[in-house]
Amino acid sequence: DMTQIYVTFGPACGSRETLEAMFRAGMTGMRLNLSHCDLADSAGMLEAFREAAAAAGVEAPQLVIDTQGPELRLGDLDAPMTLENGAAVRLGKGGIPVPTVVLAALERGCQVLLDDGKLALEVTAVFSGGAEARVLRGGILTGRKSIKLPGKDLRLPVLTERDIQNIRQAEHFGVTGLLQPFVHSGEELCRLRRILAENGAGHLKLFAKIETLEGAAHLDDILPQADVIVIARGDLGNDMPLWHLPAVQKHIAAACRAVAATFREDTAR
Repeated sequence: DMTQIYVTFGPACGSRETLEAMFRAGMTGMRLNLSHCDLADSAGMLEAFREAAAAAGVEAPQLVIDTQGPELRLGDLDAPMTLENGAAVRLGKGGIPVPTVVLAALERGCQVLLDDGKLALEVTAVFSGGAEARVLRGGILTGRKSIKLPGKDLRLPVLTERDIQNIRQAEHFGVTGLLQPFVHSGEELCRLRRILAENGAGHLKLFAKIETLEGAAHLDDILPQADVIVIARGDLGNDMPLWHLPAVQKHIAAACRAVAATFREDTAR
């Protein structure tokens, strides 16, 4: 099987010339993260992508979109915040804006990871509408960054309304696949496929991103429902002691290879 090479869209590779050079160097497709933009916002880049593929002789360029999905993010901040180690900060009302579902799960002693784990806090007190926390690992915090509570299972809808709006335009913009973050179970993927079919996107290939311990534990349930398994690094590493991460990644890869081997055997019969 041919190895597929996907590259993430960004300002450094948005021009037709750069994209054509990337196709000629072996790129087969691109990933567009829709956490911070919409398909319509990216129309110019996507047109350059199609033109570059045609110029490089690539007949079926692959375009995968990341949904915002069930990933938790901070609200907007008026300006970047500097969080100093040991300092006290407020979460919620009058402080760092966090989703309501996060506020409801906060309790004294729990850790809060921000910006893919670059910053870490520990909750010291909880009150109505918010909480106080101590900075364990500081840095510069800007708005819309990820927030995670290790060990807490916070469930959200598989797609946001904004995701669904983008999915309805997927065929028009040449999208071939959807990368779903934080997949916990095969049942989530079944629900997702129903939503895709209801919104004219049932043709999309489904990429399931495994980035929690729960997702890794339910691989047997997830594998039959996914077209592609994506093995995470940052968020998966935030869900466990970091030294456990390589073994968990190898376990996921081995499970994928076992399914592929069984499929090849069945096909050969």
